[in-house]
Amino acid sequence: LKKATNANPNLRYPDVGELADDLDKLIAMLGVGGPQFATTPTAPPILNSGSNAVLTRSKEKSGIASFVMILLLFLGIGAIAFSLFGGGDEVPEANIPEEKSELKPAPKPKDLPEKKAIADVEKMADKEEPAKPQPKAVVPPKAAETPLESLDRLAQLLVDGLRDEFPIGTIKREKSAYFFLKQNMTWDEANNFANRHGAHLALLPTSADLAWFHENFQSSSPVWTGASDSGFEGKWFWGDGSAVDAKVWIDKSPDNRIADNPNGEDFGAISPSSPNLEDHHRLQKFPAILEWRLDGTTPASLASQLARTGEALNNKRTPIFPSGTYDVGGSRFLLVKDAVSWEQGSRIATNAGGHLAVPSNEKEASFMALSLRSGLDDSGSCWIGGQRDGNLPEIWKFVTGETFSFITWLEDQPDNSGEDENYLVIKKKGNSLGANDEDKNGTNTSHFLIEWSVPARRNMARASVNGKGEDGLLPALEKIRDKIRYRHGRAYDKFRKKYDGVVEGFLKDLISSIKSYPLGEDIKEDLIEQYEGYLERKELPDSLADAYPGRLKRKLKEAKEETKALEEEYEDQFDEAMQDYLDLLTKTANSVLKKGEVAKGKMFILENKVTTDNEDRFEKIMDKEKVPLPKEA
Repeated sequence: LKKATNANPNLRYPDVGELADDLDKLIAMLGVGGPQFATTPTAPPILNSGSNAVLTRSKEKSGIASFVMILLLFLGIGAIAFSLFGGGDEVPEANIPEEKSELKPAPKPKDLPEKKAIADVEKMADKEEPAKPQPKAVVPPKAAETPLESLDRLAQLLVDGLRDEFPIGTIKREKSAYFFLKQNMTWDEANNFANRHGAHLALLPTSADLAWFHENFQSSSPVWTGASDSGFEGKWFWGDGSAVDAKVWIDKSPDNRIADNPNGEDFGAISPSSPNLEDHHRLQKFPAILEWRLDGTTPASLASQLARTGEALNNKRTPIFPSGTYDVGGSRFLLVKDAVSWEQGSRIATNAGGHLAVPSNEKEASFMALSLRSGLDDSGSCWIGGQRDGNLPEIWKFVTGETFSFITWLEDQPDNSGEDENYLVIKKKGNSLGANDEDKNGTNTSHFLIEWSVPARRNMARASVNGKGEDGLLPALEKIRDKIRYRHGRAYDKFRKKYDGVVEGFLKDLISSIKSYPLGEDIKEDLIEQYEGYLERKELPDSLADAYPGRLKRKLKEAKEETKALEEEYEDQFDEAMQDYLDLLTKTANSVLKKGEVAKGKMFILENKVTTDNEDRFEKIMDKEKVPLPKEA
């Protein structure tokens, strides 16, 4: 009983079978000198056939069986109670009622519970075992925001001028807040990064300012600032237009060395060893210090610098061009990273006193190609100052009015695939870099190039080709006409000979008849002059006056029918020759325009326009008449 009801499940019987085995052993022990329970029969015993010895053995077994059954029932009830209420840390002591000395008669064998009751108790015990608690899923803690992540999150707010929150790690000092950008970047990359986040490269004009930086930020390399002489070679300015004090430089700086870069060292960085500035070239990669003014202003931003440049030029003052500009033969160029439309880029450039860039010579064209090849991502493009002519879409022109030259188109361009691709970009496509036509919004157009050019150095279009005025253009056009005459002249001459023969035959007969008529000499001369004009033009009159004899009227009718038949027979060949001429004009125009020969290209386009649907003009061309150059409407 103690083992069956033990508080520790590991010390109980594992199953009913083992319990039964122990009971069998107990029964055997009780049968040998074990205790006997007296029974009081309620009825006389029924004698079976057999001896008295059998009866005596049955009585002994009946008493033992009764004891075993009572014990089994008690154990079963105890097991059920324990399964329902046991299993805790402390097992309450069983409250066993006192047994009465009076023993009840043992039940008869037929009243014993069926064996399946034990199995049912086992099932109940198994079913009622308490479920084990499941462990809760562990949620990993959220990663802390990094300084750069906080900067990206706040970027638009900072661009909008809000100063309620700054990136993690920002330090406020006086009227500004400073953030140390630890990533290594070129000066242009750092400057663009600052502008995209509503900041500018820091202005630290005094030795005390530079010392403060060293006390609060640690760097083993130089750190980019907003000091530069790129806007005014030889004179150093901070991004807000204030001059850089000569006292803040380290010894023997700025030295503008060209050993590492032929463009020299035009940008200031804080020395890692002392609170002073050093000059470096723009392609070196260093960390940078960003600055936000607490009042929301950005005096050193690109927009502010462009505004000051435009104001100075408009007022005839010497400008300080924005930091980062290049000086190319006296013209200034600035590559701006901003995804704007062509019209927006052009307006920004114009307001700053410049224009979208135009290559005026080989040097400028080479500079533009080099800058854009390194500055653009693959498939990226940059607006420059070219667009289609509004009256002649086949003609491209520069915003400065210069000759459209020094432009190399990408393969199969311009194609005007969108039917509104009227603006010029320089596009990077794999290893290729060249011109492409785009609509006003562009595709992957991430930059625009501003130029401040000197008008005297511009490549302005000349009034004539080869210095010969129209005489230089007409021979170029006659070369195309000669090609068409060579290709189609034989068929045309054959048709013309037959046609003119019919016309001349009738008109000569008519003039001869007039001469023989009894008319006044003045009348004859007028009629003869009139029909000699028809003869010169190779034309038949529409009709003859009633006074003419019927023979001539019939001949005129026959001549018209014959010439009409000839025209119908030759019509397809004529149309083919005319279309060939128009196509050759377009092809040649595109070819010379790509070479920068705008005057020729424009003339070929005009010739195409005035000849289309003008068969008389083309007939004269095929007749080798002197057809003049086309004129604009």
